[in-house]
Amino acid sequence: MEEHKCHCTRPFAEAPERAMTGDERLLVDRLIASMAFPDDRVDEVLLGPKQIFIRSGDRGALATTLGSSSQRERFRGEKMQGATLKEAASLLYDDLLLNRSLGAAALNVALAPVADEESPNALELLLQHGKGRDVVVVGDFPFTERLREHARRLYLLELKDTPDRLAPEKWDEALSACDVVGMTGTALLSRSMAHYLKLSSRAYRVILGATTPLSEVLLKDYGVDVLAGSVVADIEGTRQGVLAGLSISKLHRTGCLDFCNMTRRSSRRADR
Repeated sequence: MEEHKCHCTRPFAEAPERAMTGDERLLVDRLIASMAFPDDRVDEVLLGPKQIFIRSGDRGALATTLGSSSQRERFRGEKMQGATLKEAASLLYDDLLLNRSLGAAALNVALAPVADEESPNALELLLQHGKGRDVVVVGDFPFTERLREHARRLYLLELKDTPDRLAPEKWDEALSACDVVGMTGTALLSRSMAHYLKLSSRAYRVILGATTPLSEVLLKDYGVDVLAGSVVADIEGTRQGVLAGLSISKLHRTGCLDFCNMTRRSSRRADR
């Protein structure tokens, strides 16, 4: 059926990527170890044009669909039916980018986020902390130009041919010197997240987007300040929206998704 075909976005799909070794492998190891429901089963997998959806019982989660359309034939969605969520999340180690997207969705459905109800949304946080400062944005977001108006300097790290993007050979320097970072959760899929976090250790950092793992590992072990992800509120509505290719913002506006922030503050409360 047409609705199951992969018309994938390509922020990282055709670009050279870091090998799954060292810090990137350790990050995935830690995220999988933080799963609250690793032994629950995959009941349903849907591959949509923009998002991958996984359902386990009465829980669902998303991750961004990445990878070229030629990868569709090797997508392992059907093989993951009935697998444990830990087995499915282990696709984060896979060589195929599209399968890693599936692994991220499995990881997300097996987490138990503790929301910080008092935290502003991701854009407000980036505007607040980025005003008059040097900001790095990893991934091309709709709010980038608005943020640029408030920042002293804004560096866009994006592999697509996007206006005003920073040359890739200058990325490490920008990350090491910046004050604020807004990073797409898909950096996990491109095997770049641990590297970017290591370089930007002095900055205020927000990881955002549908793929963002709402795991305390990123807050406690990697010093991330805010995880701005999403939680499925309406299973059936999300299923239909994913197949129809709705954006995350439209899924949110229609009540299918709730935006969810985890902060170091909410993490500390959960430990009490």
